[in-house]
Amino acid sequence: MEGDCIGHRAWLDPLPMGLFAHLAGRIGMWKRGRAVRAASRARRLAVRGEWALRAWLVFWAVAAVAHVTQGIWASGWAMIPGDGLDGRFNNLVLEHGYQAMRGWADWLSPGQYFPSEHTLGMSDTHAGTVLFYSLARLAGASVEHAFQLWFVWVAVLNVWAFARVLRAVEVPVLLMGPLLYLGVSPAIMVWEAGTHMQLLPVFPALFALGEGLRFMRDGFRWRLGVAAGWWCWQFAASPYVGFYAAVFGGIGVVLSFVLARPSGGRKQGDVGPADGGWWRSGQRLVAAGIVLAGVVLFTLSAVAYLEAIRLGVERPLSELRELAPDWRSWIAAVPGHAWYPPGWPGRGSAEVEKVLFSGFGPWIGMVGAALVGFRFRENPAGRVALLCSLTAVSGLLFFTAWGMDSGFTLLAERVGFLRAFRASGRSIVVVHALQVVGLAAAMTVLWRRREGRCGIGLAWTTLAVLLAAETVTVSQPSVPAEAMRMRREAVVEAWRQAGDRPVLLFAPGFSNQSDQLCQLDAFAAALQLRRKTVNGYSGDVPGSHVTFVHTPTAENGRALMAALGLDPAQISFVESWAEPYRSRLGIVQTSGRPVSRLDGFDLQPVGWNLFAALEQFEVEGRRVYQFTPPAYVLFRLPDDASGFEVWQGFRPGSYERADQSDGVEIAWVVIAEDGRETDAWRRYLNPRDVPEDRGLKRISAAFPPGQGRLLKLVIDVGPANSNAWDWVVFSGLKVIR
Repeated sequence: MEGDCIGHRAWLDPLPMGLFAHLAGRIGMWKRGRAVRAASRARRLAVRGEWALRAWLVFWAVAAVAHVTQGIWASGWAMIPGDGLDGRFNNLVLEHGYQAMRGWADWLSPGQYFPSEHTLGMSDTHAGTVLFYSLARLAGASVEHAFQLWFVWVAVLNVWAFARVLRAVEVPVLLMGPLLYLGVSPAIMVWEAGTHMQLLPVFPALFALGEGLRFMRDGFRWRLGVAAGWWCWQFAASPYVGFYAAVFGGIGVVLSFVLARPSGGRKQGDVGPADGGWWRSGQRLVAAGIVLAGVVLFTLSAVAYLEAIRLGVERPLSELRELAPDWRSWIAAVPGHAWYPPGWPGRGSAEVEKVLFSGFGPWIGMVGAALVGFRFRENPAGRVALLCSLTAVSGLLFFTAWGMDSGFTLLAERVGFLRAFRASGRSIVVVHALQVVGLAAAMTVLWRRREGRCGIGLAWTTLAVLLAAETVTVSQPSVPAEAMRMRREAVVEAWRQAGDRPVLLFAPGFSNQSDQLCQLDAFAAALQLRRKTVNGYSGDVPGSHVTFVHTPTAENGRALMAALGLDPAQISFVESWAEPYRSRLGIVQTSGRPVSRLDGFDLQPVGWNLFAALEQFEVEGRRVYQFTPPAYVLFRLPDDASGFEVWQGFRPGSYERADQSDGVEIAWVVIAEDGRETDAWRRYLNPRDVPEDRGLKRISAAFPPGQGRLLKLVIDVGPANSNAWDWVVFSGLKVIR
């Protein structure tokens, strides 16, 4: 047997064992090749997937920029977002900043309100973004097109900054795309950017938020310095947003201490890159540059505002109360929202300064983020969700009026400079960002806990897309850039025809144009010629110019020249726009101030003489019209009228302090066909000193019937012969038959 076995092995030896080895080698090579090909294919798929994710993110980023700048691109760059007033004013402030950078103008003194100086701080300085506008002007863009480019560039920076915030929370890219869109271009921002574009630059606050969130993860203190530098930049770019960012940032810091883990230290796994890596990477230079730029820009703006304060600029507390949002504002949509009617469901569209609602997604998501964050507060993203949502809610409660006052108005009553930030509803630009960051962090926590399960990623991404879709808006206020250019040229040409002197006084009187628009025409003309104008438009007005600015008639213009002691030889006195611009723009000048239809009045004016244009407000739930004295209005009475009734009184906030209104005299006079006048009702109202005169009061009066009669409302100033704070209002004039 042994020999047989030996013989058997000997018999096998001569067989082609090399063939088996060869086949085994071939099989091995085939397996290794397949593995290499599989790895290569996996790498290609990974690269394609990475590029697909990048394309997904770029798509949403471009959509966000396009959405918030829709007034520009939808018109083929023919339109500028805005209504021709605040938007155009911001454009002119940027133009003044550009001219100051070129050495053509004094930074603190725009060419308006001559001879007053240091008036820049009466409104936004745009110190933080004027460089972007100036680069466009240096490249040859016109005043209007440079403003459009500024608008787009700021929108791009907002997107970049918010993407950095989402990366700090480590949001999955599939979620990041639609949440990026949701965060920087909701309906509320599209509308605000079209009406108050000084609120558009929020990128410095977002960069600061990103640094703060990274500090929560790695504890590197240098990040706090960078965040402070970005905040300084934000104040220079938009003091409104800078103030709100400071308020919410302070709330966030307090809450972060309250919500801190008992251990007080970082958990393992929370630590980011080594601190030394930062120093070696060169970020130190970038961080130092941000801090330095922020401090310089902040200083420039602070100097401008301090100079304005020395001029006596201070907003009345009544404005803060009038513009403070209430609980209904939380669910009031902006005009033009694609899903919801204007003001729905909280209030009417007349209260657009108070709206705080882009969609139910961010608001419900804020509550959900708080719950998820509390449940998973040991998770870094969970802590972010909890902190951001609670900060947003706390800030909202602080700025929301409960009855007559909010926490903010009570604080501003004691700290005067806070009244500069009168429209506290604008805090929505910061609130919304916090809502979306908190929502993104909560969704990230839930995504990671179920990551890898079939359909989880697709489900969360679909939800994020739906949240983004709900914030789509279908309109943005905008004005033709060509019309703004023509308005400027119309005054420039008229200036030249009136003597081409160093200073312009534009007194077009009454027309179908608003007084503010006329003032901006003069300011624009002065900037184009690098000269000065007595006219002006800003957040406030020097006391010497108030009457002329509100009523730019030739009579008031000459009175102002005399009061200021201006040399007529230095003034080009212009009373109309030059042709053919005037006709092309449809400007019609009239002998008196135009008055539109008074809603809720049985009778409409047939004659009038008004100190200032009528303004509409809401007082005690009623729509009221403010008639600033001295003024009178004539109504034609029906022959069968035997009396009238009306609601009248003062706007809240005009009589609370000793230096406010000293009252007005109101008379309702019936003028017979033969011209005889009979007082139907006359009284001197002084709500500052007489509590019974406060609030709206319904008054009524009777008179004998007749034909061809007129009812004349006469409002006159009080004993001090001043109309300061005389904000008398009327509502619901009814005829008694």
